Amino acid sequence: MSLPDQHSRLIKDLALRHGFMGAGISRAEFMEEESIRLEAWLNKGYQGEMAYMNNHFDMRVDPRKLVPGARSVISLLYNYFPAGEAEAKAEGNSSKPFSTTLNQSKQHLNASTFQRLNKEAEAKAPTSAHLSERLDEKPASELRWAEKAKAPTSAQLSTKLNETPDSELRWAEEAKAEGVKIARYAYGEDYHKVVRRKLKALVREMKEAIGDFHARVFVDSAPVMERDWAKRSGLGWIGRNTLLIQPQKGSYFFLAEIILDVELAYDHPMRDHCGTCTRCIDACPTDAISPEGYVLDGSKCISYLTIELRNEIPAEFKGKMEGWIFGCDICQEVCPWNRFSTPHQEPAFEPVPPVSAWEQHQWQELTEDLFDQYFNHTPLKRAGHTGLRRNVRFVVGEKSNK
Repeated sequence: MSLPDQHSRLIKDLALRHGFMGAGISRAEFMEEESIRLEAWLNKGYQGEMAYMNNHFDMRVDPRKLVPGARSVISLLYNYFPAGEAEAKAEGNSSKPFSTTLNQSKQHLNASTFQRLNKEAEAKAPTSAHLSERLDEKPASELRWAEKAKAPTSAQLSTKLNETPDSELRWAEEAKAEGVKIARYAYGEDYHKVVRRKLKALVREMKEAIGDFHARVFVDSAPVMERDWAKRSGLGWIGRNTLLIQPQKGSYFFLAEIILDVELAYDHPMRDHCGTCTRCIDACPTDAISPEGYVLDGSKCISYLTIELRNEIPAEFKGKMEGWIFGCDICQEVCPWNRFSTPHQEPAFEPVPPVSAWEQHQWQELTEDLFDQYFNHTPLKRAGHTGLRRNVRFVVGEKSNK
C-alpha cells in the first residue's frame, strides 16, 4: 500500500474516532464546472442581500489560493439529527416519523404541505427496483468510508423508501399550524465552535501520526464550496434540494473541511440517487427550488429570509412561512433518504431551554436580556434579537412587550 493510501486510511479512521460520520478526500484543484455554475447563480441574483457571496470568487473555486501549497481537501460530516426524533422512530411511532419530542410547538409540517405532496408523491417517487439498481452500483467504491458504520443494504433501503407515503406521513395531515419552528441544526450550541474543536483535535492527532504539515480547518466560515467538495470526495450527491445527501445517513449533518499540503489518495464522486422524486420541490412553500431542482433561489428561501435578510421580510411571503422563525427544514423533512437519519451523540447540540420548553407566547414576548441569556452561544445569535423578533412578528404576530 502506498504512503498516500496509508495516510488516507488512517485519517478516515481517526475521523470516525473523533465523532465524524464519515470522511472523503479530493484533490485540491481549480473547480472549473463549479465556477461556471457559481458565476451563473450570482449573475441571476440568487444570493439576495448576501453580498459576501460575491467576494473572493477565486478562492471559492480554487483552494490553493485560500491555503497556499494545498494538495488535498478532506471533507467531513458531523451529525446533528435530534435524539428525540430518532428515539420516536425507534419506538415505532411511525405516525410522526420526523416530529420532535420537545413540545407541541414543534409540529414541523402542516396539512397544506402534505396535501400538495401526497397528490404526486407515489407517481414521482423512485421505485424499489430503480433504487436497488442504482444503490447496488459499485457500493464498495462509492460507500467505502461507511463500512464501519454497519449501514443497511440497498435492499433494505429500497424496502423502506417504498413504504406507503400516506401511512408514513399521516401525522402531518393532522398537524396544526401553531407555534413556531426552528431549524434542527440551531437547537443547541453554535456548531461552528463545536465542530471546529473537533477538527483541531483531529488535526493534532493526524500530525502525531503522519508528521507535521500545514493545514487550515473550515466549518461554514470561509469561501469554501463545501457541498461541492463533499460531492467530489464521494460522501454523497447534491440532491434536488441542493443539499448533500448520503444514502445511508440522510442530510442532517454539518459539512467541514481540512485543506492541507499533503498528497493523499483521492475518492470519487457518487452517482445521483434522487431518481424522479420531486418532493422537496413540491413542498417548498416559497418556490425557492427551481422546477427541475438542483438550483436554489436563495432570496426566496425561508432560511435566507429569517437569517441572512437584514431588511423587512417582503409581504409576498406572508402566509408562506409555515411557522419557521429561524431557518427551515421542509426540504429535508420530506426527503425519503432522511428516514435513515440516526441520533447525534453530541451533548453540545442538546436543545437550549427555550427550544425545548417555550410556548408561542414566550417567543412573542422575548426580551433582549433573555435573548442574550439563552441564545448568545447558539446559531440564533446570527439573526440577533431584532431579527428574531421581526421573524416572530411576521410569522405569528406580536404581543405587546411594554
